[in-house]
Amino acid sequence: MTRPLHLERRGAGYYVRIRVPAIYIQVLEIKDFKRSLATKDYATAKRRCNEAVGWFQEAVKRMARSGVLDRNRLEEAANAYFAQLVREVDQPRDLPDDDYDNALALQINCGSTTSGPTNASPFGNAR
Repeated sequence: MTRPLHLERRGAGYYVRIRVPAIYIQVLEIKDFKRSLATKDYATAKRRCNEAVGWFQEAVKRMARSGVLDRNRLEEAANAYFAQLVREVDQPRDLPDDDYDNALALQINCGSTTSGPTNASPFGNAR
């Protein structure tokens, strides 16, 4: 499995690192654009890295065409983009609110739960 060119790992987390095109280095005053991908999972990082590279390239082109490309505007746009990325991660799953309560009630009614400690192994009869 090939690691994407722009994907880096620092400690347990993954980052995207994009080389700024030479024609924009003087305007942006940076050579590399780096941001956390807010994940420790390689598959997720790989997908987010590819999305972030696409976003970065499009954002720089759009800002340059509009004549508003500067480091502050790029930082603002990047902060908004990556904040949205983190919000999407932190969203609860699309489960009905009462599913947990219903499952717990069913277990209680069927006698699946105990009120005290048990000697039964959580792994069945494994020894």
